[in-house]
Amino acid sequence: MRNQTKMAETIRRALKFYGNAETYGPGAIHPELGDHALDLDNRGDQARNALDLFDMLQDTQLPSRQVYMAGPITGLGYEDATNGWRAEFPKLLKSHIHAFTPMRGKKHLEGLVGAITDRAEDYPEGLTTAASNIVARDHNDVMLCDAMVVNFLGAPRASIGTAVEFGWANAYRKPIIMIIEPGTSNVHNHLMLTEMAG
Repeated sequence: MRNQTKMAETIRRALKFYGNAETYGPGAIHPELGDHALDLDNRGDQARNALDLFDMLQDTQLPSRQVYMAGPITGLGYEDATNGWRAEFPKLLKSHIHAFTPMRGKKHLEGLVGAITDRAEDYPEGLTTAASNIVARDHNDVMLCDAMVVNFLGAPRASIGTAVEFGWANAYRKPIIMIIEPGTSNVHNHLMLTEMAG
């Protein structure tokens, strides 16, 4: 939104510049427009071309996109669940694509001894660890994302939570990208998951 506001202001200044033909003369070039400089002979063309320029610049502003990073968490330690692929994957994305993880906001689990479990009684009733809050936030994340990337590489056991997220994403018609070993060795190589993934 800030970029569009800045663009609109630049175009307004350009229109004012070109509209003042008595001062600058026909064919004057506005210094702020750089490669998109307008070389115009009359005010009608100036306004029309400035609006065309604004449309063209708007088209080059890619909309922000959100990618939800799903995958097994149960059985992993805090470091494995927050680092590894979840830390590296966002670095591969273009600047307008933002990836987020269900482990965000769970730094209080950093000192957890042993693996993360799927039992509600193992965690204090906190904002990000209460079972109802985990379900509500993950559901909302899947509903609001533009795409879901699921990494099943090396999964030693079935991830029930990720399978539920698959179902939500499919119901909301979100594109699902599944990363998994070829062949049948991974327990997630299941016809329902592979059918839902693109």
